[in-house]
Amino acid sequence: MSSPIRRQYQLFIERPPEAVFAFVTDLTNHERICPDDQKETATGIAEQVGALVLFRGGPWGDITATVSERDESRLLSFQQVEGPFVTWTHRYKFSVYPNGTLLNEQFEYTLKGLAIAKEKLPSTAKLWDDWVRHRQSETKRILERIGRIKGPGV
Repeated sequence: MSSPIRRQYQLFIERPPEAVFAFVTDLTNHERICPDDQKETATGIAEQVGALVLFRGGPWGDITATVSERDESRLLSFQQVEGPFVTWTHRYKFSVYPNGTLLNEQFEYTLKGLAIAKEKLPSTAKLWDDWVRHRQSETKRILERIGRIKGPGV
């Protein structure tokens, strides 16, 4: 088995952690923030540890995950229980900063095999980077626009 690969991304959003957390945990927002050519839907409810979520489509294929950690407005993690990886964890950390939130996303995954990885799991660093940065950019754009319309405390 190969070693886990870790990718980490950070983004500052001019909204309170509660607003960013609420946006991320509302899985209906998931498809809104994905690139048009790599849409991924998310179904389920991310309201409690142990809840199942299905991520369908996207660049990696379908992933059934469980909410493995949840600390209101601070931390949210998904862990694959079935899917294209040997292991896969997606962790969000929401840190309070003056005038907003530092959103830290970390992916840790282990590929099943080189042949499968090359054919079915386009997992190059550029693909991860482009996909996550697009999602983060859309999250920032949507949340900051809502903040300008409704006020920073909403």
